[in-house]
Amino acid sequence: MPHSNHDEDLQRDLKDLAELRELSKRLDDHEYRLDALASSIDATKRLLALKSKWHWHTGRYWPRFPDLSARPPSTRLLCRPTINSNFFNAPEGPATNMTKYMTTLPALALSALALTACGGGGGGGAAIVVGTSAVPAPAPSPAPSPAPAPAPSADPTGGDSTLVSSVPAPTYAPASEELAAFNFLNSERQRCGFGLLAQNAMLDVASNGHANYLMVNNATGHFQDNTKPAFTGTGPGDRATAAGYAWSVILDDLADTTGGGANVLTGRGVLAVRSLLSAPYHTISLVSPQLDIGLRILSSDTVGTTGTFGPRAISHFALGMAQGAYSQKPNSASVQTYPCEGTTGTAYQLTNESPNPIPGRDLTVSPVGQPIIVAVRPGQMVNITSATMVKKSDGSAVALRPALDFLNDPNHLVNATQAVIIPDAPLQPDTQYTVTIEGTNTLSTFNGTTFVSSGTNPAITYNTTGAFTNTFTFKTGS
Repeated sequence: MPHSNHDEDLQRDLKDLAELRELSKRLDDHEYRLDALASSIDATKRLLALKSKWHWHTGRYWPRFPDLSARPPSTRLLCRPTINSNFFNAPEGPATNMTKYMTTLPALALSALALTACGGGGGGGAAIVVGTSAVPAPAPSPAPSPAPAPAPSADPTGGDSTLVSSVPAPTYAPASEELAAFNFLNSERQRCGFGLLAQNAMLDVASNGHANYLMVNNATGHFQDNTKPAFTGTGPGDRATAAGYAWSVILDDLADTTGGGANVLTGRGVLAVRSLLSAPYHTISLVSPQLDIGLRILSSDTVGTTGTFGPRAISHFALGMAQGAYSQKPNSASVQTYPCEGTTGTAYQLTNESPNPIPGRDLTVSPVGQPIIVAVRPGQMVNITSATMVKKSDGSAVALRPALDFLNDPNHLVNATQAVIIPDAPLQPDTQYTVTIEGTNTLSTFNGTTFVSSGTNPAITYNTTGAFTNTFTFKTGS
């Protein structure tokens, strides 16, 4: 649809959007929050349809799939799709971009939906899909959906640890970037007490399909257009279903690297994981309590360098949990962090993440330091009362931003089991830092509006309030 005659259609769709929600404030990244849509799957379908048609760029909406002649003047188009966020359980050289997406299909009454337009800049991606079926697609998936597996009514594990300590040997090719990324992510997860992920061949298929689609079509983001070549499924859930994975949770993480040398894959797998673990929302995704993973590290050399992006590498990660399975969990007294004691080689600064964890601050101009993720067992609640970070060599203090939690997260992507601590300026390369975190780890309940703490945790026997102190040392990389 050419630029010259799309406005009338846009106005009709904006009117339709207004019928779906009460307009609330417009966020600075052009996101519209849509609250209290109850459990309307029809509303979700309509929002996805609108999302598939329009993106925001240079102060206006544009058709998402126009002829190339009608595209706005940009070489970087980065999108964040629809969000239903009730998931309880450059400089020289290549530049890696990151965006994040979360959607939940069941329990929409507890969700906050957003229709987010696209803009230039930013990059990469993380998507979460939670449910027992995929997001409705405008066309049938390439393969039929597996029959849903019945889910048990309650988690039988109580407060004991169910962390996975052993998985089958991966079948990625020796010396491949996929094998390097798989091993590195699992080593980081295991060191910090998040448990191992098992390679899943069906998620490998889904991940490879989306990486190939993005490369073939010179595209970005988490969604596909069923009229384009190499289509494998509209959303992350569709692609997992098409690959034969009967899922209850799908997480879609994407590091998109462009610039000189980006097409050279040597070391790209580990670098992609490092990049995603330097961004708070992406770290939450990669250390989440899922069980399975599929991934693909793809160079533009495989399909030909694109005119828009030039040399490019796409590193795609699909994490999942099958229907009927339970997430892996630490015991009820545990407090997990990333980084943690013994972590080395982390990023020393964060220069981009979308959505921006600090809206209004241009991280490319004013970066922050490696974030600290704090997590407790799903179904519980963490509250940070004090946090400090000092350089180990001389004890000099690092200024920290107020802890980000489910009550103050501007993007509503942190849940009650998580908190994020962010240094307010870049850290120093190749430097050790000691972090001390104090807070409470308590049981929690949902009162119909929000999660509330019980004020106690019977698993913590040395006090009656669930209080904890966690001290560890990590080292940044160069």
